[in-house]
Amino acid sequence: MTERSAAAVRRRPARQARRLWYWDNAKGLLIFLVVLGHALAPVEGASARVIDFCIYAFHMPLFIFAAGYFSKRVLRTGEFPAQKAFGYFLLVLAIKALKCLLYWAMGASYAFHPFTSADAPWYLTAMILWLVFARALHARPLKPAFALPAMVLLALLIGYDSSVGNGLALSRAIVFLPFFYAGLVLPGHWMERMRAKRWRWLALGVFVAAVAVIAWQREFFQPLRPMLGGHRPYGKVETIAWAWGPAYRLWHYALACVLGLAFLLIAPKRRVPLLSSLGARTLQVYFWQSVLMPLFVLKRSGQPSLFAQLSGAVPLPVFILIIAAFTLLLSLKPFGSPVRWLLEPKAPRWIFKETKESVSL
Repeated sequence: MTERSAAAVRRRPARQARRLWYWDNAKGLLIFLVVLGHALAPVEGASARVIDFCIYAFHMPLFIFAAGYFSKRVLRTGEFPAQKAFGYFLLVLAIKALKCLLYWAMGASYAFHPFTSADAPWYLTAMILWLVFARALHARPLKPAFALPAMVLLALLIGYDSSVGNGLALSRAIVFLPFFYAGLVLPGHWMERMRAKRWRWLALGVFVAAVAVIAWQREFFQPLRPMLGGHRPYGKVETIAWAWGPAYRLWHYALACVLGLAFLLIAPKRRVPLLSSLGARTLQVYFWQSVLMPLFVLKRSGQPSLFAQLSGAVPLPVFILIIAAFTLLLSLKPFGSPVRWLLEPKAPRWIFKETKESVSL
C-alpha cells in the first residue's frame, strides 16, 4: 500500500463520522415514497388510496424543507450557485425531451414546454426559483418572524388566482416556499436537539397515530387530496368549497408539519446499507423515474397500465416491495453518469465559478 492510499484510508472514517446519516436515510425513504406515489396513481383500492394520501401529505414538503436546509450556503455567502441552477435546467430539458421520445414510441403525445412544469420536472424548475429567492434574501435579509407568516399568507391567497399555474412551476413554488424558507433559516443545532432520543419514540407514536386516523377517516380526508399537489387553484378543486380554500391549505400545512417532523425524527441515525446510498443518489432516481414512469402508469390500446395490471396480480405489500426494488435499481451507479454530466456540463471555466459544493436533491 502506498503512502497516499494509506493516508486516504486513515482519513475515511473521519469523513464518514461527519456525515449526517439521518439526512441520507430520510432522503432515501423520501425518494422511495416519490416513486411509490407515482406508481400508485393507476392502482385502485382503499388501501392504495390511503397510502397515496399519506405520501402526498408530507413527502414533498419535507423534501423541500431539506433542500432549503442544505441551501444555507447561498444565504450565508450570497454566492448564487449558477452551475447548479443551470444543471437543473438541463435536467428539465432532458426529462422533457426523453419523455417526448417515449410518448412517441408509445403512440401518445407529449407537449414539450421547457418553461411549463405540470409533471415531475416541476421540482427542478421550482428549485431554481428558490435558489434565486435565497440569493435575494442575502442581499436584503428579512426577520423570520415576519417573513414566514407573509409567505404562508401569500400561499393561501395565491389559490384564488387561476392565472398562476404551471408556468415556471410558479404555483407550486409559492405554495411550498414556506417549507423551503423554514429549512433555509432553521439553525443546524436545533435539528440535533430535536433528534434527542426521548423525542424519537414520541415522534414514532405521533406518526403511527396520524396514519391510523387517516386510514380510519379516509372518507373525511380524501376530498383534501387534490390540494396536496399545490398546483391547482381553489376554483378547480371540486371536492372543496371555493371560499374555504385557505383553510384547507392551512390544514394541509399543519398535517405536513406533523408528519414531516415525526418522519425526520425517527429516521435512523446510523448508516443503513442500501438506504443511505439511496439517499445520496436521490437526484438520479428522480430523473430516471420521471422519464420512465409513463411506461408503467399510462394506458395503452385501451388496456390497463402495467402497474395497474401488476397490482391486480399481486398483493399490495408485494407490489410495494417491487417498487422498492425498482427504486434501488435506478440508484445504481451507471444511472448516475448521465445525470452528473448534465449537472456539471463541460463549459468554459470563465462561465462558472468553481465550487466544492455537491449537488443533491
